Amino acid sequence: MVPGCKNILLISYVFPPHYGIGGRRWARHADELTKLGYTVHVICAKNPFKKKSLWTGIVESNKNIVLHPISAMFPKELVMFEHRFLQKLFYKFWITVLPLFTGGSYLDRSVFWRRSLHKKARKLIRAHNIKNIICSGAPFGAMYHTTLLRKWFKDIFIINDMRDPWTWGPNWGFHNINPKRLKVESMMESKTVQDSDIITVPTLEMKNHLDKKYPLYSNKIKVLHHFFDPSEITVEKKTVSPKLRLVFYGTIYHHIPELIEETARVIARYKDNISLDIYTDKQQHKSTFEKYGAGNVTFHNQLPPAELFKLFKNFDYVFLTIPSVGVDHISTKFYEIIYSKTPFLVFSKYGLAPKFVVDNHLGVHAGLNELDKVFAQLVKNKELTNYNTQFDLTGYSLEDNAKAIESMFLQST
Repeated sequence: MVPGCKNILLISYVFPPHYGIGGRRWARHADELTKLGYTVHVICAKNPFKKKSLWTGIVESNKNIVLHPISAMFPKELVMFEHRFLQKLFYKFWITVLPLFTGGSYLDRSVFWRRSLHKKARKLIRAHNIKNIICSGAPFGAMYHTTLLRKWFKDIFIINDMRDPWTWGPNWGFHNINPKRLKVESMMESKTVQDSDIITVPTLEMKNHLDKKYPLYSNKIKVLHHFFDPSEITVEKKTVSPKLRLVFYGTIYHHIPELIEETARVIARYKDNISLDIYTDKQQHKSTFEKYGAGNVTFHNQLPPAELFKLFKNFDYVFLTIPSVGVDHISTKFYEIIYSKTPFLVFSKYGLAPKFVVDNHLGVHAGLNELDKVFAQLVKNKELTNYNTQFDLTGYSLEDNAKAIESMFLQST
C-alpha cells in the first residue's frame, strides 16, 4: 500500500451526529475500517438539528474517526419540515427562492457545498498525504464535487458510493423534476461515473441499470451490499403468545399513504388477535391508525439497533410496507431481519423484494388487496412451516463489507 493509504478521506454530507438514516452506512463502514488499521477523516455537514443520529455513540467513541464538519449550507426547513407556522413560512420561502439559484435539483443538500468542501478536502489531503477518497451520495452533488478534486490532485483514488438511484430514482425530487434540471443532473451523473475510479452501489439492480447506461465504464461499477452487523442482533427463541405479534421499524416511506390507510383499516378488525408495534421517528402516521380505531397498534420512539433486536423474541413477524417504486429494491433491513430469524410479512405490490422473500421461504407476501386474507390465515396458523433458517448470509456482514472496501484500495498501489 502506498504511503498515506492508512489515512482515508470520507466525504458524507450526513454523518453522525448529523441526524438522519443517510449516515448509517458509512458511519458503520468507517468504524469497521478503523479495526483494519485505518484512520478515517470525515468531511460532513454540521448537524443543524437538536436530534442526533442513532449512531453518534459509535463515532464519538472511536478516536480513529476524525470529524471535520463544515457548514450544511442548506435550509433545514426543507429537510425536516415541522408543521408549525414559522416553519411553514420558511419552507414556502426557500422552496420559492432556491430554484432561482440552482441549475439541477434544488433539493440536493450539497448544492452550495462545493467551495467549502474543496477547501477542507485540499487541506486534509495535503496534511495527511491521503490517496484514497470515498464519497457517499445522496445528496448526489457531493459525489460530483469530489471528482473535481482531481484538478489539484492527479494521483488520488476516488470511490463514489451511490446509495440510491440518481437520475432514475423516485426520491430527492427526481420523480417530478423538469427536463432542464434533469439534464444538469444527468451531466453530473455521467461525469461522476466517468471520473471516479470505482462506483459502488448497494444492489445488483442498480449495477445493471448503470452497466446499460454506461457500458464503457461497467468494469468500475461494483456492488457493495447493504449489510448487517451480527454484534447488534440478538437471536433468541421466540416467546409464546396467543396473538399474532407484528413489528415495524425504521423510516415510514412518503410514498405509501394507501398502504398505511389499508393497514390501519384492516388491522383494526383484529384487535383481539393481532398486535403491531411500530418503532419509528415518523410519528405523523399515528393519527391514521387512531382514525380507524386500531388500538392494537402502538407507536414507539426509534431505538438503537442493539436495543431494538433484543425485543425481537417477542415478535412473530416483521411487517414491511414497501412503496411501488421500491418493490424491486432489497434494503439493509432484509439482511438484519434474516439474521434475526424472524419471518417477513411484506405488504406491497409484487416485485423482486417480495419475490426474494417468498422464493427463499423467508416469509409471506400480501398484495394490495390481500392483507385481510393474509391476516386471517396467520391468525389461524401463525407458524411458517417451511421457514428457511439456513439462508446463506456470507458476504453480507459489516466485516465482509469492510474487507471488500479495503480490496478496492489496493487498486491504487
